[in-house]
Amino acid sequence: MLFLYLTWRNLREDYDEKKLVSYSWLAMLGMVLGGRIIYGIVHWGVFNENIIDWVTFFSISGFNYIGGIVCLFLISWWACRYNDWKIWAFFEDITSNVCLLLTCFWLADYTKNIQDWRMLSQMLVMMGGVVLANFIATKYRSFVWYSSGKKGFVFFFVVFVTSLVMTLIALTYKDRLNLVIFYLSISLLSGSGLFMLGEVFNNIFNFRRNK
Repeated sequence: MLFLYLTWRNLREDYDEKKLVSYSWLAMLGMVLGGRIIYGIVHWGVFNENIIDWVTFFSISGFNYIGGIVCLFLISWWACRYNDWKIWAFFEDITSNVCLLLTCFWLADYTKNIQDWRMLSQMLVMMGGVVLANFIATKYRSFVWYSSGKKGFVFFFVVFVTSLVMTLIALTYKDRLNLVIFYLSISLLSGSGLFMLGEVFNNIFNFRRNK
């Protein structure tokens, strides 16, 4: 509910309010259901005693964060295409709210096992993402190499930093190799996005074109 409220409050001046509310509900439900379904598929058999177990979130735990995040990303991308919103600008505008949403998810899991240092580390990373997104949003247009000030920097920068730290956490706790590869790949893609948005890439492109 906090995610729904903050998305409406922070973005209502730049986007249609009704479309924002519709998006927020769809994104929230899609993330929860997507993460739940992916968890059930990865751990096949855990919910097979009763089909209702797939959606009984409060009595039976189980959620796949990667599946939930991917579903949230896909729904956000579809909403931008459907509502004719600028994708990277919209992603930048919701970065802080998404990090806060993930913080709440990891906090809920951490309260069930306060000795789980891995879960605590991941929660702190997402909490740091909230702080970083709000801080960098007012600073990045002053960067010399990013004088164009195009929207999208906050999204790429926060995802780059958080996913890179998540990679280090996964390596520290010896998580599955596919999880390490996932976080590292997201970090590299986000770093590439930063490079493409910056003046360094534009200068190289213009130099080659003029030459």
